[in-house]
Amino acid sequence: MFLPAIVICLLRDRRRKRKRDREFRQILEDAKAGRIPEGLLEEPKNGVIGIEDDGFTVTVPGRRTTHREAMKWGDVREVRAFKEDLYTVDRICWRFCKDDDERAVDVNEEMLGFAELRKSIESRFGVRDEDWFQDVAFPAFVENMTVIWPGQEQKQKPVPGG
Repeated sequence: MFLPAIVICLLRDRRRKRKRDREFRQILEDAKAGRIPEGLLEEPKNGVIGIEDDGFTVTVPGRRTTHREAMKWGDVREVRAFKEDLYTVDRICWRFCKDDDERAVDVNEEMLGFAELRKSIESRFGVRDEDWFQDVAFPAFVENMTVIWPGQEQKQKPVPGG
């Protein structure tokens, strides 16, 4: 009597596992090809990136207070990509530098709005995933700090309506 129910459950689990395996293989293939899956890791609890015409804001919830930073597009002198080693996984980060590192704004791929920020950076600064992702992502568990946009040598691209 319970055997058909058990068989059905096992078949469903097997189907779900195959689907997860296919999705994981696709993510790995995309990563090796320099493509980042959009919004895969983004969650508001990790912070929120808001894109505006004149820049962006980063809001990170804390235990007692919420930390908020803003960066104007015109203040960006350099954009760096790097990884944080979280022991079992790495986290891709970007650092937007003003005149010095002490006034830099860091964002990471787990913040809600990171995919939208990537699109804004591509249209505004011409930075594409193919230009930096391989250098930062591999090898694993190494910071791989890479300058992906040197502001002193390049001009911002004009943004329609911005």
